[in-house]
Amino acid sequence: MKEHTQTVDEIIFSQLPAGYSRNSWKSLFISSLKKRALSCGSHLQTGIATLAIGSVVLFAVYLFLRQLAEYGW
Repeated sequence: MKEHTQTVDEIIFSQLPAGYSRNSWKSLFISSLKKRALSCGSHLQTGIATLAIGSVVLFAVYLFLRQLAEYGW
């Protein structure tokens, strides 16, 4: 079975040209992040909205408990 499979290095690095520099890796990484952000746009918006609403609720609970501790029932 070994003679019918390629190694991982050959599969990964056969797709890349030999002259890749560090800057092109950075630009490739940034462009892939942009593509992923655009493809997951609705998930990103939902996550940001959830964090915003959750932080408002936690801040309101904190203020309520602080006032309750200060003045009591």
